[in-house]
Amino acid sequence: AVNEDGTVAIFHKDNPDKPVSKWWKRIYALELLIHRTEYYMAKDQNGKEAIFHISNPEKSISQWWNHIVTLSGILKGTSEYYIAKNSNNKYAIFHKDNPHHPISMWLNAISVNGLVSGQSEYYVGTDEQMQEAIFHKDNPDKPISGWWYRIDADQCLTGQSAYYIVANKERKVAIFHTNNTHKPISDWWS
Repeated sequence: AVNEDGTVAIFHKDNPDKPVSKWWKRIYALELLIHRTEYYMAKDQNGKEAIFHISNPEKSISQWWNHIVTLSGILKGTSEYYIAKNSNNKYAIFHKDNPHHPISMWLNAISVNGLVSGQSEYYVGTDEQMQEAIFHKDNPDKPISGWWYRIDADQCLTGQSAYYIVANKERKVAIFHTNNTHKPISDWWS
């Protein structure tokens, strides 16, 4: 529902007079409303965003961030992870039970595929030089791949394969396996 001052709140159909959320500048609750998750995201008057559980509208389960990726797993009901953006325009992955310590490095970009979508324990991050690398959730400081101009790791991120394709600065491509980040299993192709 929308209040006279333009703020919004969530109501339950069985109790239309009392909101189950606080009144916020904006609420992102599409998945909550179609019963796939118990979480929603609110935006305050300063433009900061936080995630709430429907049973506790007074306390967010995340910190207040400049942005939370709405395609993040917890908001879509696909995992217990979400991606947040800080004031330096860097992104990191957080677990819902540990909102103060990211499980990833702060990066220029992080894929929603893989870990955040509940498909595998891997994710792709992009650094300041716009190079990409594959990471495992248990080792955020050391990628399981090299840093490459481009990585096509869709099959790896969805848990369907241990192979991924990389492109170097010359845009030549090769296939690597997650067990060996230094030597491709194929020749380099143009």
